[in-house]
Amino acid sequence: MSQLTVRRIVLGVAVGCFIVSLFLPAFSSTDSEFDVTHVVFTQGWTALAFGWIALIFIQTPAIAWLANPFFLFALRDFWRRQYQSSMWLAVACLLFGSSFFLLSLFQPLLVVFSGNGQTLYHPKQEVGFAIWMISFFVIFLASAVLSRPETRG
Repeated sequence: MSQLTVRRIVLGVAVGCFIVSLFLPAFSSTDSEFDVTHVVFTQGWTALAFGWIALIFIQTPAIAWLANPFFLFALRDFWRRQYQSSMWLAVACLLFGSSFFLLSLFQPLLVVFSGNGQTLYHPKQEVGFAIWMISFFVIFLASAVLSRPETRG
């Protein structure tokens, strides 16, 4: 199999996982710090569309949203055969993405534009988050393998 075919397959899988993650619940949370019976699910597309706004309002857990532009740069560098750069950008994606749950332990996430000051507590990963992270891992793994001297072509 040619390296071009491998690159196309890897990009297809990574972008496919990313797109699928947008249509699945990314995380669930409660809207009360003490009453955990009412669970709110947040779709991946909602987190993508509005996460940057939370960054502007300095919501610490929203730092995880930065994984998205880093992912675009990782894809670009992977396509250009800049595997070392792509690998490190994918590592940044994995670190940013996984930071959401750690940071949300210290600061609940204020829902911007909710109209009533809604806050999300106790976030839990859902399947969309896992698939989102898999898209980063696919690029990382492929970049790491293809950056080895014996696989360059």
